[in-house]
Amino acid sequence: MQMLSSYLSLDVAIVKSEGVCFREKIYTCNAAIKQKWFQKALDEGIWEVFIYFDPQVSDSILVLLEDGRVAVANQIVIQLDNVVPEVVEQYHNKINYLKVLRARKKRRNRYRKIFAEDYGNDIS
Repeated sequence: MQMLSSYLSLDVAIVKSEGVCFREKIYTCNAAIKQKWFQKALDEGIWEVFIYFDPQVSDSILVLLEDGRVAVANQIVIQLDNVVPEVVEQYHNKINYLKVLRARKKRRNRYRKIFAEDYGNDIS
């Protein structure tokens, strides 16, 4: 971290349901998505995270994670001037459908593994 602090500035960003907010911009990273930070912020409230940033570059920041690693967070650019609510709803419905399919596939694979362990057969 000493090397990072010699090149980048240290500051604090706010995790909200919209994303990681810093200097009126919104960012996201893989860790935030995997750990469901934005849903957690919606359910439990906002919190702060330490970040490193380059004052000359605003399209990405480095978020310090609890385990000591850093994650690159990229700026989210949202253009709301031509968003159609029906299209957004269709998008969310498709995403939810894909989540259901993924859960079914995981469940099916789990049952296949149990069956193979119990009966010594590998079914496809």
